[in-house]
Amino acid sequence: MKCSTAIAKCWNNQSGIAIGPILFIIAILAILAAAIASGSGSFTSSTAGESNRTKAAGLIQVAESLKIGMDRLTIEQGGTPSGVSTFTINPTNTTGTYDLFSPTGGGIAPPPASLAAVPNSDTWHYLTGQFPGMGTAAVDYFAVLNINGDVCNEVNNRVGVNTTIATNLVLNSIFGAATPPVTGSNVPLIINIPSELSGKPIGCFGDSTGPSYYFYEVLYMQ
Repeated sequence: MKCSTAIAKCWNNQSGIAIGPILFIIAILAILAAAIASGSGSFTSSTAGESNRTKAAGLIQVAESLKIGMDRLTIEQGGTPSGVSTFTINPTNTTGTYDLFSPTGGGIAPPPASLAAVPNSDTWHYLTGQFPGMGTAAVDYFAVLNINGDVCNEVNNRVGVNTTIATNLVLNSIFGAATPPVTGSNVPLIINIPSELSGKPIGCFGDSTGPSYYFYEVLYMQ
């Protein structure tokens, strides 16, 4: 083919765009989209389960921190439930040698309620009672937090309690004492702890009147 002198270059035979690979890519994308859509329900369920496990692990870490603070308060400082060195578990008491949440006492900060069932309104409660399989007197001290039922189950799974909280672990009344308890006038925590939790310093039980679910940590026992 001859070129005109007015044209910079000639039209030559050009390779065509291969439509086959493009259609193949479109088909693959359509298959992926369908697979994602069909699996979105199971993905949501998996995400919720992982969230419950993460919250359960976080609660156990908080409980371990509380126990370390109580051990420091009672072993290192010599604090006891009554007497000259009476300890207090009160988030507003942060300066005394025998205060759990004092730098010179237990040396820990009050735990947040971010893992509670209703973080904006739920708070940690510090109550007393006698826990089965632990101690011989009704002056065991508990840290208690209201949590979601699924998280409650995850907590128990982690501490070796293989049961369904909503049907098997039922509690009569959790708040038998003021929160936090007043030193010298503690009312025992009225609880009906089932055998599955006997001797378990960390766990979770249900309240049939709610229904509500409560994470607990035994901080001190006699």
